[in-house]
Amino acid sequence: MTYEQSAAHRAFINQLNELREQAGSPALAHLRMLSRNPLPNGSKGRELAASTTQEILSGKRRRLPAWIWVASYVSACHQAAQEGNLDLGPMDLETWRTRLLHARRDDQPASASPGRSAVLPATAGPATMLSADHLTPEEVIQCYRDVHGRIAARLARTALDGDAEACFHLGLFTLLRGWGHDGMDWLRRAADAGHEAALGAVS
Repeated sequence: MTYEQSAAHRAFINQLNELREQAGSPALAHLRMLSRNPLPNGSKGRELAASTTQEILSGKRRRLPAWIWVASYVSACHQAAQEGNLDLGPMDLETWRTRLLHARRDDQPASASPGRSAVLPATAGPATMLSADHLTPEEVIQCYRDVHGRIAARLARTALDGDAEACFHLGLFTLLRGWGHDGMDWLRRAADAGHEAALGAVS
């Protein structure tokens, strides 16, 4: 199987580099220090090892970074900008997540494994932001694992199988974590399946 970086992959790496430049080009060691602070939602991010960050920003890695790394990097850049009295505007992690998912969608292996679905089936009904980027069920589950952990990943797997209770709980979970669009979409899916509590939440 061959694997080549797509134009979207390269564009995403360029956007990461541009953000650092706009933040005053902080040293990688400083970004590592700042990444030890909690993310805006209070959760723990990932410490940005200088060697890893250098490889990602230079485009030497064939795969895109995990979402938790991206969130930590963006947060650290915004903190560095604040220290230098630079205005980067509001930190919109949702936009960065969409950019990453778009790059992942286009950055697919040239030959997929047998039996691997190319896109989510229309009946799967995952959250709008995810389905719009044509991720496979496993990629949706991996996204939730990267961002929210194993519990959310297990809920996502069951919800994608059409379980109304899992859709309802995943909707509440993601709403509490700040994923408003995804949360409401999971609740709507639960309501469509007849979940009474979900019906009351979306009515």
